[in-house]
Amino acid sequence: MPHGAIDRPHFLYYSEIQRRCIMAVSRMVQARVPGDIQDIANQVIEASGLTVSDVVRVLMTRIARDKIIPPGLFQPNAETLAAFAEVERGGLQRFDSVDALFADLHAED
Repeated sequence: MPHGAIDRPHFLYYSEIQRRCIMAVSRMVQARVPGDIQDIANQVIEASGLTVSDVVRVLMTRIARDKIIPPGLFQPNAETLAAFAEVERGGLQRFDSVDALFADLHAED
């Protein structure tokens, strides 16, 4: 066999071993995502030259490395910030019992 030529049976055997090793250390992750969100996210991901698998792998790697979910992923929206501000001002109604709380929650039902 000429120098540098690939011995096909050995190459295929090596490739199969390599594939099995990769499969043994990798696991598949599945998630349910609303279709409209997935479509928009896929457009952004593809435009950046990545795949969904790339993005998930990067996120999972960062969480594993830092032992925390990146705080920037959970920035509160305007409604949540307003609720926090109301709590700080003491603007929440207080109840003497759980029954009173549920009665108030269901008052308009």
